[in-house]
Amino acid sequence: MAQPSFGRKVEVTGELVTAVDRLTRAISMDFVDDLFLPQQQMVTRAFSENTGLQDLQRARRRKAEVDNLARAISIDGREDFLMDTTEEPLCHLRKTRIGMKQASAEEPSKSMEAEEAATKAEEVEATKAASLSPKKAVDAKGEAQARPAAGLEAKEAPATAVKIDRDGCDEHKEHFRESKSLRIQAINWAHVIAATYLGHTVRLWTMFAFALVACGLWSGAWQLPYLAVLVSNQVLAQLLLAAVLVMAYMGQLTPSVYCLESSVFVPPKEWQFTRDEILTCMKAQQCFTESSIEFMRKILANSGTGESTAWPPIMFPCRDGETPSTTGVVPAREEAEAVIFPIVRDVLKRTGLQPKQIDFLIINCSLFSPTPSLCALVSHEFGLREDVRSYNLGGMGCSANGIAVDLAKQLLQNRPGSRALVISTENLTQNLYRGNEKAWLLQNTLFRCGGCALVMSSRASDASRAKYKLLHTFRTQISDEQAYKSVVQAPDGDGNVGVALSKEIIKVAGRAMKRNFTQLGPHILPLREQAKVVANRCASTGVAFAKKAGLPYLKDLQVAGYMPKFARGIEHFCIHTGGRAVIEGVQQNLGLTDEQVAPSFRTLEDFGNTSSSSVWYEAEWIERHGGLRVGDRILQLAFGSGFKCNSAVWVTLRVDRKKQGVPLKATSS
Repeated sequence: MAQPSFGRKVEVTGELVTAVDRLTRAISMDFVDDLFLPQQQMVTRAFSENTGLQDLQRARRRKAEVDNLARAISIDGREDFLMDTTEEPLCHLRKTRIGMKQASAEEPSKSMEAEEAATKAEEVEATKAASLSPKKAVDAKGEAQARPAAGLEAKEAPATAVKIDRDGCDEHKEHFRESKSLRIQAINWAHVIAATYLGHTVRLWTMFAFALVACGLWSGAWQLPYLAVLVSNQVLAQLLLAAVLVMAYMGQLTPSVYCLESSVFVPPKEWQFTRDEILTCMKAQQCFTESSIEFMRKILANSGTGESTAWPPIMFPCRDGETPSTTGVVPAREEAEAVIFPIVRDVLKRTGLQPKQIDFLIINCSLFSPTPSLCALVSHEFGLREDVRSYNLGGMGCSANGIAVDLAKQLLQNRPGSRALVISTENLTQNLYRGNEKAWLLQNTLFRCGGCALVMSSRASDASRAKYKLLHTFRTQISDEQAYKSVVQAPDGDGNVGVALSKEIIKVAGRAMKRNFTQLGPHILPLREQAKVVANRCASTGVAFAKKAGLPYLKDLQVAGYMPKFARGIEHFCIHTGGRAVIEGVQQNLGLTDEQVAPSFRTLEDFGNTSSSSVWYEAEWIERHGGLRVGDRILQLAFGSGFKCNSAVWVTLRVDRKKQGVPLKATSS
């Protein structure tokens, strides 16, 4: 049997040594040397001893095993190892790692078979080369060596692919889930079962009891003397009294609040602007300096918004770069109608409700409060009842949806069996800043058109068809000077009105979130996480008292604060899309993974900052691409002027399978 040249063995084994060295440098683990050094020493020994083709095959098999093992390990330096790029899509990294782990058990045998086939082919080429001229022999040997190398590159290509269809990845990926405590899982499923079956069970038992009583009275079996005997029985009397007490207690319980359906505004194609078109529209206003245009260009490039976010119709003529936009109450009202009317029609159609079945109407819009109000606008268009209770919320900022939901919850609980229509939107027509102050220019690059509508109910009969059940709402408002002035609508030095954002807004948002989560934590965290928080607080307090007592050996001791893992109690997070810095700040503070903040980043890219409605765009993305399941909890977190941080926790009762995998913008007209 012809054997390959020693130079070929040097090349193959040398490649393996280089690959192992590179892997060793990329992985930051203590056991790297113990894990990979034996394989590296074995390959080096095959390199030095020249023991023939058998050692070369063994080295190839070991190289395949090392490669598969390296792909299966979750490494901290994966970007440096896989590829030298900083723009690889997040979902590609997740999909690559999941695929590698699933295939790790199957690839070794396939890799060995491929290597053996390559060796046999090499032997055939070497035999042919022996009968050729020296020059042809060299060419044949080069081709034989090039083919295995090309096969190796093709085999490693999936690990180094740069571009991937992210929508396709969203449709088919496997979603990582934090392990939940049995207590939280039991609570979630108790909500699902109660909403799905309890109402039907109560109605069936009530009907059965009435039927039994009617049959007894009709047949004459239940006569007064017989009933007197039953009442005189102490056991039966006690059971009857217990049943009455249970029914009275259940009647005093606060009714549950459900979200039957939700709908978000999907902008038509003509509403969608690229970043270049936005800058062109800014130039068309003929009021911005070159430095202001360049500043907005930089903000847009780093904002995280995509190439199809929505601006109002008054900006359509500005696409030519010369025609400035017009403003006024009439075009602002037209924008409100274009956003609100379609989502109200859609949510009423999905729930099968008539407008006159709505008991409460709540609309929040911070920067547009016309007369008649937006509530009057909706009531007039859809013909709501004359006794409908309407509430128009203004100036509440981007967290106003949490305020509207909390208000609806209180109204519905105080009037069991009622329904509420909640609408959240923002109006941009009259709110384009036309000055050149940087603190005000941020609003021109961040905010986009959008809106959401949801039908909420406290009827027990609506529980079986509801999509979500509202578990908790928490509101936090800090009112010190720094917080109050972090987001302010005011004129600049030249009298141009706009919304100024302070440089301290991220710090203020962090303080507000900390206080909000202090209220939220005991209601959503597993007992184990709560115990860790208590233990950390006790340790910190104990060390502080010991230092005050003057104990010398504790004077340098510091107890670090413990941030509980909220992902242990929440499956999905909807973080307000206030900007990339806001999302990254929340991610860092809560210790969330890239996958857990993917709904926020994708919503920011697809729709921009739609103000208070953004959390429902994220909920829609989770239902379509986030692997939402029945029993999952969703946390909605938003920040607003004032400064406010509001949160709401929902548990999923129903998932629309028709939506899964379908991009939201594919439904636009």
